[in-house]
Amino acid sequence: MKQFTFLILSVILFSISNSLYAQELKENKPEVKLAGFVKYDAFYDSRINVDALEGLVNLYPQNKLSDSTGNDLNKKGTLNALAISSRLKTFLTGPDALGAKTTGFIEFDFTGRPNASAPATLRFREAWIKLSWTKTELLLGRHWHPLFIDEVVPSIVSMNLGAPFQVFNRSAQISVKRKLGDFKIFASAIFQSDYSNAGPLTEVKSPNYMKWSLMPNMHIQLQYSKTHLFTGFALDYKTIQPRLYTTAIIPTKRTYKTDEKLSTYAIEAFVKVNYPKFTFKCKSLYGQNLSEHLLTGGYAVKSIDSISGRETYTPSNNIYIWTNAIYGKKWKFGLFGGYSQNLGFNDNIISYKPIDSNGKTIENIYGTGNNIAFLYRIAPSVIYDLGFLQFSLEFEQTSAAYGKNDFNNKGKVISTETIVNNRLLFSVIYIF
Repeated sequence: MKQFTFLILSVILFSISNSLYAQELKENKPEVKLAGFVKYDAFYDSRINVDALEGLVNLYPQNKLSDSTGNDLNKKGTLNALAISSRLKTFLTGPDALGAKTTGFIEFDFTGRPNASAPATLRFREAWIKLSWTKTELLLGRHWHPLFIDEVVPSIVSMNLGAPFQVFNRSAQISVKRKLGDFKIFASAIFQSDYSNAGPLTEVKSPNYMKWSLMPNMHIQLQYSKTHLFTGFALDYKTIQPRLYTTAIIPTKRTYKTDEKLSTYAIEAFVKVNYPKFTFKCKSLYGQNLSEHLLTGGYAVKSIDSISGRETYTPSNNIYIWTNAIYGKKWKFGLFGGYSQNLGFNDNIISYKPIDSNGKTIENIYGTGNNIAFLYRIAPSVIYDLGFLQFSLEFEQTSAAYGKNDFNNKGKVISTETIVNNRLLFSVIYIF
């Protein structure tokens, strides 16, 4: 009888504790909210371009490519329509922890396809955890690079968001913001993944170059905000190691371990003036080796040992500036202008491409658009905005001054010819 009574009491206690635990789990379970948009883009280009995602992210026109009779093969108009930029966002809100409000975020789109012949699949965009105290905010996960500046993004129709004049990069990071009255101090340590630097590996762009350096991309930023004003500046510092070893140039087939690194920096200033019907934004960036942000630039080999093949490197120097104004509420009229200038490298670079003992050509310049002296873009737009539904039309003219590198003058681009692309973009977006 006592054993039976004990068994009954045990079952009752287990049921009560299990019910309390289930209730606790239910109370602590984060709330999940879905959002996103469905987007249709149709666009015409007057020539073939350097772009991504089947042309959704349009950067600049490709250089001339002549056939046997001198005709430019890249002077070819194209027409396309896509809906793969449609996006799904998941917002998570949980109970407080460590005295902070807790939130999370996951975002996907449908641009995960290697080429136009492959089916559209989900692509990972962002995933982060945020802890928010009264004056401090901690973010851990994949988010826009701090140089992007969430509050100062061009209000344009194109999915390029102003690239290659505006930073375009999402990376894993740990970021801390601290409020000091009207100011915020923002510090981050960033790690590369699919947005990475160029280099000598087979895949050309790789996060390994930063991994080998044992140094994350370090960033610090000061922000100031008032009712209609947001402004500030940022400093960014990065180190990469392009090679683990070099191969002898003389035919001995020997390899030599190397730990040669390249450290670079960037300085950015930004401002946003915001009123109910008018917004003005501007950003200027001076930086070295910023090709992981869909910007032009990179680095080059400045010296190479004639026996071991050991290299030293020199970074590119570039200026990027853009401005954007938009006026209206239901009918919105916008104008975007961007300019970038190639200032050459820090040092003279080798003017030849040596052959190592394995018969492989050793490149002398890595990155994107290092043979472009300058780029500029003008893009007016008109948007009919119903809140949940938008119809947009945008004209985008982008010009690139292609030339050749002067190896006796720090690789500066000379003998240029300007190539122009005109894009007309029509877009419809349904926001939910």
